[in-house]
Amino acid sequence: MIDEPMPIPIAGPYRSGTGGDPAAMAANLARLEAAAWPVLAAGHVPMIGEWAAPPGASAGAGQDVAAARRRGLPVCRDVAEIPRRVPQEAG
Repeated sequence: MIDEPMPIPIAGPYRSGTGGDPAAMAANLARLEAAAWPVLAAGHVPMIGEWAAPPGASAGAGQDVAAARRRGLPVCRDVAEIPRRVPQEAG
């Protein structure tokens, strides 16, 4: 367990496979948002969006994951792998 919140990027398709259909992109976004809630509940800061992708990463969740691994960053495939945050009391 840790006492500091971690920024945790949420990787997944947004435009991929949608053919530009706004309803399909909205459905993908809803899945990304659903994945973000357990991260928030664990005490961390979920980050969704291309602006939150690892530096130098290309478009695509798979490429974001590969970029994180090349940099030696941890990649979790399940929220159970993320350490829970236990804030320490001041004093």
